[in-house]
Amino acid sequence: MPAEFEPVLPASEHLAVIDEWKRLQDLPPPRERRDIAIVTALAGIVLWFVGPFLLRKLGIELPPGVRMAINVGLIAAIVWGVFFGFILVSSRYSHARYKAEAAVAWLGENGAGGDPDEKRRQAVTLLFHASCSDGPSTTNTIDFEKTRTHLGGALPYVIAVERALRSHAGIYPVFSDRASK
Repeated sequence: MPAEFEPVLPASEHLAVIDEWKRLQDLPPPRERRDIAIVTALAGIVLWFVGPFLLRKLGIELPPGVRMAINVGLIAAIVWGVFFGFILVSSRYSHARYKAEAAVAWLGENGAGGDPDEKRRQAVTLLFHASCSDGPSTTNTIDFEKTRTHLGGALPYVIAVERALRSHAGIYPVFSDRASK
């Protein structure tokens, strides 16, 4: 986008955008299921190996049916823990992707002329959740080029919001540096 056509927000809107960004930052992150799943898998593995030894030391002999039920339960706990702890994506990423996609959908349908307050909320939400830092890495939650196309008439406003956030909140470029590509 040439410099003379770069969208600029009025001062009052600029402050409202910053306030919305701060509101999103202050929200608690979604509960992470990985930690619980990993602890469950580890507890299952420990009980699998240590349980029979402890039972023998205590002189307890379980009937075969009870032993089988306990083994099945431990195997289920281990499999569940490994699956949710290591294979599925994090709940933080899932949450961010859902929020970003919902904001893109709303802006694509209503952004050019929708309610100004909701438009602001959705634009800031999109930028806030465009990527997800989950541990040692950061991952994009949306395809930026497809999103640019889907935003249509709302794109100039989203870029103006991004520029405001880049200058006051120090966010990384999402759409503004890709405008000329």
